[in-house]
Amino acid sequence: MINCLAERLRLTRKRYKLTLKEVSRISFISVSNLCAYERGYRTPSLENLLILSDIYNCSIDYLLGKDDKLVFELYDASVLSDYQREAIQILVNSIVQEKLYN
Repeated sequence: MINCLAERLRLTRKRYKLTLKEVSRISFISVSNLCAYERGYRTPSLENLLILSDIYNCSIDYLLGKDDKLVFELYDASVLSDYQREAIQILVNSIVQEKLYN
């Protein structure tokens, strides 16, 4: 399941055309940890898995390989402009911060 998780994390991030640095900035998870998750060297904590599933707009079951369907897929992020992607990143960042501090 770890290999599936690593692959799904990497493929889902790339699907939304996000870099590790962008995901790190949004999630407050270090680039080195994100890289280790995507290579299968480390397993994210439940908290980090929840944060990543929110960012990638998918279920934890999808990331773990228990479900092949992107349940929460609502839009294709590839059609967004850089400005729109940045605006969404700022919004997600504020939501994550609110969850962390409340």
